[in-house]
Formats: sequence, structure tokens, C-alpha cells
Amino acid sequence: MAALLTSETSKPDSVVKYIGECREMGIRVEPPDVQVSGAQFTPHGEAIRFGLTAVKNVGGNAIESILKARAEAGGRFKSFWEFCEKVDLRLMNKRVIESLIKAGALDSLGTRGN
Repeated sequence: MAALLTSETSKPDSVVKYIGECREMGIRVEPPDVQVSGAQFTPHGEAIRFGLTAVKNVGGNAIESILKARAEAGGRFKSFWEFCEKVDLRLMNKRVIESLIKAGALDSLGTRGN
């Protein structure tokens, strides 16, 4: 199912449909997370981890920057501040960061403001 979801990332309606089918089959689809997600949908234990490519407004260059920064940070970011320090902000503009926040990909770095 992870491969099927990855092949449909350019079609949001199809992704939603296949995520629904995963739920019917008892397969959990975990939200995107800059700490563990890759570019594509990937198996993650008994679940599927949402790929960053499927997050609207997040392009390939921004994803490469996140993955490179995560490797430099030892595999995990300690805070949102460290995330912003490590990624290439020429590739990660306000719109990309807002999309990651809305998708829940930065929830592991702290709580959201109201």
C-alpha cells in the first residue's frame, strides 16, 4: 500500500481514497513528521508513514534540505529553533513551513500555538 500511495502523491483525491482503504484494511497511516518521514510513503512497523512529498506546497528541494539537516542533527531535531537553523531557508520559505505545520509534520518539535 505504501508504494500505491507514493505513486498517487500527485493526485490528492486518490491519496485520500487509498488512505480510507488502508483504514478499512486495518492499516494505520501515521501523519508526516520531519523527525522520521522520508520523501515517499514508507512502511513504519505495522503502519505506513505519510511521505513529505504528499504535503501540499512542499517541493523536492525543501524535502532534500530537511533530510540533509536531519542527518546533520544526528537523526532528530531537538526543537523548532534547531530545525530552522539547520535547514536551508532559501529552500524553506514561509509557505513551506506553514504547510508542514498545518499537516502536523512539526508536532514532534513542540506544541502548536492557538
